[in-house]
Amino acid sequence: MAPNQMGYQLFENDYKRQGVDLSVQWQASDTTDLTFSANYSQADVSNRMDGVFVNTSRMSNFIDGASQQGLGLGSEFWGRTSFYDNNPVEYGGTEGGAPTDNDQMQWTDPQQQWHVLDPKTRTWTTLLNRESIGSIEASVNNYETENSLYALELNHDFSDRFRMVAGASVNESIQTPKNNVYLTANTSRVVGPWNLHHVPANLLNPAGYDCSSGNCRLNGGYTAPASLGNNVDLDPSLNDLWDNIGTSGFDPDVLENHTLSYIQATITEVSDKQETAFVDFDFDLDSYGITTVEFGAKVTHREKFVNNQSGTPRPSDERVQSISPFTGETLSIDASNINLIQVTNFADGKVDANGFLSGLGYAKDNITDGWLRFDPIAAINAVSQGERAFTLDNTQTRGAEFDNVSAYIKANFEFMDERIQGDVGFRHVRTEVETNGFAGTVFGTTSSNGGRVIDPIQLMRMREVGAGGVQCPSLAETPSPLDYGTNSIFWNPQNGSTDTTLGTNYSLTQFFERNRWARVDGTGFNTNGTPFDYSDDTPIAATNSGLCYDPILEPGVIPSSFFERNLVRYADISTDLTYPFDANGVRQLTESGNIVSNDRSRNSVAAIDNHTYDIILPSLNVSFAAREDLITRFAASKTMARPPIDDLRAGARTNEGDIFGSGIALRPSSTVQLFTAKIDPLESTNLDFSVEWYFNDSGMVSANIFTKDIKNMIEVKDYLSYIGDLRKTAANPDGASYSNGVFSVDGQDIPLLLSAADVNTCMPRRLQGEAALSGTPELIYGNNPDYLCNQYTVTQNVNAAKASVEGIELNYVQNFDFLPGIWSGLGTSMNFTYQEGTFDKSREVIPGAPKESYNATVYWAQDGHQIRLAWSGASDVLEQTAFAGGSRWREGRQTLDLSSSYALTDSISLQFDVANLTNETVRTYFTSRTLVLPDANGNPITFNEGSAINGNAPTNRTLDEYTVGRTFRVGIRAEF
Repeated sequence: MAPNQMGYQLFENDYKRQGVDLSVQWQASDTTDLTFSANYSQADVSNRMDGVFVNTSRMSNFIDGASQQGLGLGSEFWGRTSFYDNNPVEYGGTEGGAPTDNDQMQWTDPQQQWHVLDPKTRTWTTLLNRESIGSIEASVNNYETENSLYALELNHDFSDRFRMVAGASVNESIQTPKNNVYLTANTSRVVGPWNLHHVPANLLNPAGYDCSSGNCRLNGGYTAPASLGNNVDLDPSLNDLWDNIGTSGFDPDVLENHTLSYIQATITEVSDKQETAFVDFDFDLDSYGITTVEFGAKVTHREKFVNNQSGTPRPSDERVQSISPFTGETLSIDASNINLIQVTNFADGKVDANGFLSGLGYAKDNITDGWLRFDPIAAINAVSQGERAFTLDNTQTRGAEFDNVSAYIKANFEFMDERIQGDVGFRHVRTEVETNGFAGTVFGTTSSNGGRVIDPIQLMRMREVGAGGVQCPSLAETPSPLDYGTNSIFWNPQNGSTDTTLGTNYSLTQFFERNRWARVDGTGFNTNGTPFDYSDDTPIAATNSGLCYDPILEPGVIPSSFFERNLVRYADISTDLTYPFDANGVRQLTESGNIVSNDRSRNSVAAIDNHTYDIILPSLNVSFAAREDLITRFAASKTMARPPIDDLRAGARTNEGDIFGSGIALRPSSTVQLFTAKIDPLESTNLDFSVEWYFNDSGMVSANIFTKDIKNMIEVKDYLSYIGDLRKTAANPDGASYSNGVFSVDGQDIPLLLSAADVNTCMPRRLQGEAALSGTPELIYGNNPDYLCNQYTVTQNVNAAKASVEGIELNYVQNFDFLPGIWSGLGTSMNFTYQEGTFDKSREVIPGAPKESYNATVYWAQDGHQIRLAWSGASDVLEQTAFAGGSRWREGRQTLDLSSSYALTDSISLQFDVANLTNETVRTYFTSRTLVLPDANGNPITFNEGSAINGNAPTNRTLDEYTVGRTFRVGIRAEF
């Protein structure tokens, strides 16, 4: 096991709040008073995050003379051959140096040093790779909040025995967005895997992580290229950003090697309004041991709407001006091709990393000492100028309405001269929930698909046509122009070269573009010898509706590095970011001759859901004074907790995920989130028995035994499933609908989840890129439905099985008022709780229930002055049962807080507080639950490590570790 990525992040937050409170009371008579209260607050919140991270490459390291899987390179590139010597600049050799200069270099990578496995936990403790790429990330999230509360309360005594309290309130919260932008920049466009492939191992600085010393440290950075020569820009144009002297795929201190790789703007508007009315009555009965009868009712209506939309820039005729840091040339770039925009255009100084990560025990190195950063606002302004639109994802937008009605009655009683006291009663609660949201899909894409996504099921069907069936129209010089040498129509030698084996001597971009439009499904065009001039293109009629036979689809025909250049002819453009046709199927051109594209990579349809439930909650509390200093208590009750409002949603969100990886392993990024409003509230039947001993007037020791029988606890359930072919929703999202897990499009029902892999109805495991296509023959040439259909990790909130919690709580409280003078203000309180919480059938631990929790407080208070030191802690706890094929746990921690006040006068005091005095860290870690790993014989098995609390599961796979530092508060309090 290894994380997909590992990184460091620095958060800077600024919070400014101001508010006002008002309370007015009117005593209308001796028996009636009316109170009006109001509160208003406004806050400006500014958050900034700067980070660096490394993606852990699944590609093998370099072995001299062996094929480098995934790069699509021919055999002439497999080792340190004369090819490097004869082409030193292009391929990383020594510029102007003799070929023998390369002979002393180490080429085979030290794999055993770079990949270190802990066999006990089956975890890579060190994972360094030649081709791993690092990134710089940055985000800003600025918004404003407004909160208001208006309440009216009426107190009225009908008589000395009968009283009423009634009231109503309106509480409203509004969040207004300002700037919310997230972006990343990486080196793949400047120092990519193909560049790093040609760097000698003794000069390479591999990227990745090293956890061998305890803390997981990022590795990367610049290594002086003693023998790689100067940076030479052979063709300073839009498509030539390569840095031939880069020695690491992760170097955050060299900003000019980074181009934008992802940018997202988010708009989050929140409105939350709750209206409440209640009435409570008290009647003094004083009969049959019953002292008081209480009854009343409460009505609440709540509406919450979250408009949460995120988007990426669409292709446009509007151009972004980007300056090359290598040549100083101004490049005119479509903002959708953000990987051509270098972040030096948005440079914003260096991250202030003074003391960064020192609280976590990290020493200062070439990464933790800070890195060059860029301005996300400047970047988003550059790519969103003019009329450029953003492709929005609506699937996080949702709304909910709650109507709650409750009524209760309770009787308070006393017996045996008040030695027995208590109450008994019940409450009835009815809740109605109406939710709305979206069901949508985010299809696999890059910043510019360009019609390159390959559907392996379509390739299988074309092969099944067979050589005796309908033939696809042939294309000249396929599968490779290199087979035609100087006679090729794409021959375009560079710098007088006559080497016919060198791909750079051919116009392979024209070969690719010609093939891209030579489609056979009726959406193709003959480019007539001018692939990039679309004005003279002529349509190509469909060949048997796109089902025809092409011999290049058979194994062994397409040469290395030419898979995408040939298969692009049969690409699946149905969900393309740059879909080239309008609603009528017509390809339109702009005035400048570019194709007008439409974004089909994201879509969503409206969804609604509802739920209603009724619950009766009885309760009984009894105390018995066995002696004046000894009291026993018994309590039995049923309680409830409604699901969080944001957990109640309608719809679903599907993410096709990463389509660039090779191999047939499960894609972690292929996910489905199912939303529902049909979640019942947590119900708990509670029994408590306690004994309290008051050993003096200001001291008490108590012990409490408790048990809770819980049902309907909310948990995240995860499982694997194939899904229906959702591409049809991209073609007509306005004509689609969603209900109960089924999409309907043009009269056809498409189940979101499938019980088995079916190539006739499933969403295929699509691919894009040379590495993915050449590295996955099981898909390109296979017919196994389990491989051809993409499998998704499905998560949904569900009501869990029954669970129980048993435990004991011990308390000690004492004021040391018997001490002389100033010491009489001393006091202490201590508490310890031990509990066991498990699900009844599986016996797995329940989330959020640490076995041990404890706190101790020492305080001093006298003459209006006080100082309090509070220490608290808890043992490890399960945070999330279902998390990325495993479980997420939070490590136990202890905190120490200080609070104090000094009375300047009887009405004015000075306050000083410190939270997290010892600067404790927070850490979460991962254990496997459903991950599939090979056994000793290589057979796939489910790797379930069990519990980190009740078992022997390892606790060293850190997911997050952070510290928020110490918080100091100084204030003045005045009472008048």
